[in-house]
Amino acid sequence: RSMVEAQQTAPMVHPSRSVKRPQTAGRQCTASGNGLHGGLAGVSATLRVICKDEEGNKRTSGGDVIFCSLSAHNSTAVEGHAIDNTDGTYNISYLPITADPHCSLTITVNGTHIQGSPFTVAITPGRTDANATEVFGRGLYDGLSGQPSQFIIHTKDMYGNRRTDGGDTFHVKVSPIQSLVPEL
Repeated sequence: RSMVEAQQTAPMVHPSRSVKRPQTAGRQCTASGNGLHGGLAGVSATLRVICKDEEGNKRTSGGDVIFCSLSAHNSTAVEGHAIDNTDGTYNISYLPITADPHCSLTITVNGTHIQGSPFTVAITPGRTDANATEVFGRGLYDGLSGQPSQFIIHTKDMYGNRRTDGGDTFHVKVSPIQSLVPEL
């Protein structure tokens, strides 16, 4: 076989495909932003993932598969949403629902954990929600005029997370009911 015949049968490779492009290495990728530290239940938390190759060089293109999940003890995991910035970075947001000081935030790139993942993040309860708050105690149904009556208010946010800090203002209205004893 002649040299001309060998050249004619060899497959042609486009010059742009002949250069092997480095691939994203999940273990080299990093994340930054407030969402790595936690947040409030009911308030979106954000962070940014910066993808790198095996050599630790920042990637300049997107297309990676980013997965983000927040898990709290005894609750359903919440998945985050990733936006590809097409420059090797991804903006991630997640909406925490369960308050827990030891939530686990998992972030993977192409199925591999990034540096530091899973992260431990603290989610605190959101604003007090009157509809979720519980009130109980004898003072709600029994009392004497001129005497103190007591009851307990357990404040909760809209997801039912018990609030532990104070500062809420409550307005209590006492209304008389008809006595069960006829002579009163």
